[in-house]
Amino acid sequence: QSLKDDRVFLGGDVSRVGFAAEAMSDGVKAAESIERYLKGSDLKEGRSIKYESYDIPVRRSYKDEPKIDWIPPEYRINFDLFEEGFMLKEAIDEARRCLACGPCVSCKACVSMGIQDTLVTAEVNEDLCSGCGICVTACNYDSAQLKERGGKLTSITEEFKCKACGMCISSCPSGARDYSTPRTVLMSEHIKNNAEAPKVVCFSCKFGWGYLSDQELIANLKNLIPVTCIGMVDASQILNALNEGADGVLLLGCSEDDCHFQDGNFEARKKVALLRKTIEAFGIDKERIGLILSFDPKGEKVAEEIEEMRTRIKGLGPITGRG
Repeated sequence: QSLKDDRVFLGGDVSRVGFAAEAMSDGVKAAESIERYLKGSDLKEGRSIKYESYDIPVRRSYKDEPKIDWIPPEYRINFDLFEEGFMLKEAIDEARRCLACGPCVSCKACVSMGIQDTLVTAEVNEDLCSGCGICVTACNYDSAQLKERGGKLTSITEEFKCKACGMCISSCPSGARDYSTPRTVLMSEHIKNNAEAPKVVCFSCKFGWGYLSDQELIANLKNLIPVTCIGMVDASQILNALNEGADGVLLLGCSEDDCHFQDGNFEARKKVALLRKTIEAFGIDKERIGLILSFDPKGEKVAEEIEEMRTRIKGLGPITGRG
């Protein structure tokens, strides 16, 4: 048929040479056009292309892509692949680099992988916000900003830039920030379901620990609380765990300098150091709060690390004077 036939829909390299992502976009547009054509609707009315701009994330250092080993030309005069593929670790490293780009609303990879149930953003309760700006310094993506509203300086969230890491939430001294879909952690339930003594509550980063594991194995760890980023764990959550019956709290974060949200490890390390000093001032041994920065995608070391934490605090005895 002629290319001028209104029943022919073109896309990808047939219409112009471009990137694979552009061909995928053409496929989406073609599907909508075909549906409109079959329904007898106007092909153009009400359609507009929306582009979402986004600044490059600020990082202390940029990572190069994994090294690729090329096969010499004299050995690839055939139709076989001439580029060697990634090993498992290299593939995971490359995928983690990919997940650090662009607006989450354009990606949703963490939802498709099951790392998050749904996309959420940080919202602000303006009645509680004091306009101190701490959330602005905590946010690496220029999502948390200060604006003047009704003569009052208040915090807002740029929705397209928010990565839902939760660091602005945990850093807010007024409790004015929370997720658009609040996530309630019933600490007492985790402690009650933890039959083994000493009781250890463990917060683990979903991007570094267990995302490739058998989910049933993770679900059976009653004392495990998976979080989007270890930096989002609030100081009050750790203290509440100790107050409500836990003998120790363990945080499992990403490898050194490999946090998906850039500063999660730094925030967690700073928080743990301050909390250790705080509980020591009340006569509670600092070893009851632990932090491990590593990478365990299959979740093979989670139970082992919890058991080691339990062993370390076993000789400390119960915490006296709770509450």
